[in-house]
Amino acid sequence: MADECTDVTTTEELSIFFRWVNMDGQPVEHFLDIVPLKATDAYSALVEFMKDKNIQISKLVGMGFDGAATFSGKHNGVQSLLKKISPHARFVHCHCHLLQLACVQAANATSGIKHVYITLTTLWKFFHYSPKRAESLKAVQQVLDLPELKVVKPSDTRWLSHERCVKAVKASYSAIVTALNNIYEQTHAPEALGISKALCRPSTLVAIYLLDYVLPQVAKLSRALQTERID
Repeated sequence: MADECTDVTTTEELSIFFRWVNMDGQPVEHFLDIVPLKATDAYSALVEFMKDKNIQISKLVGMGFDGAATFSGKHNGVQSLLKKISPHARFVHCHCHLLQLACVQAANATSGIKHVYITLTTLWKFFHYSPKRAESLKAVQQVLDLPELKVVKPSDTRWLSHERCVKAVKASYSAIVTALNNIYEQTHAPEALGISKALCRPSTLVAIYLLDYVLPQVAKLSRALQTERID
């Protein structure tokens, strides 16, 4: 199993996991390495890694990747290129990623939910990129005796972040709205007023409470799929 990501220094990296059967017939799964992708592609990096580790590519029986063309492409994807070396290897699209794609499509098809995620993303940017604003929120949370929670970025590629984002906003809702109003009164920043008004709409509140009920169930399903894959 492998996946690409970009770290905080904007370096492209490839995380690699392998699963094998040990001597007593039990499956074992381990994280092996993170390989920087500087002047090479994921396929070349993966092949070079396996050769360095003395792993015979021809004996691969399965591959688990996400649905990105880099990995799942039928002609030049990593899975199709590896099948040329190991024809019997079976490609499996990550079940958790499929669940995430289904959730994203469902959210985008529901205008009310889609607008809420846009608001939450804007809210995250508003506080994340300004330490001064973040401190203002923290101060209000302390005064109101609420948990000092940061607003989490809702990411389409990491669906469980939606659950954490909604939970944090719901738990610290009054502090967030108060902080936004205070910032607007002090700086007259139109963005603060716009986010505050968006959060105070009845439809937004209903959506937040609905998502706070639904998303934990989705998270349980996602974790169950992970457990099923490992066990």
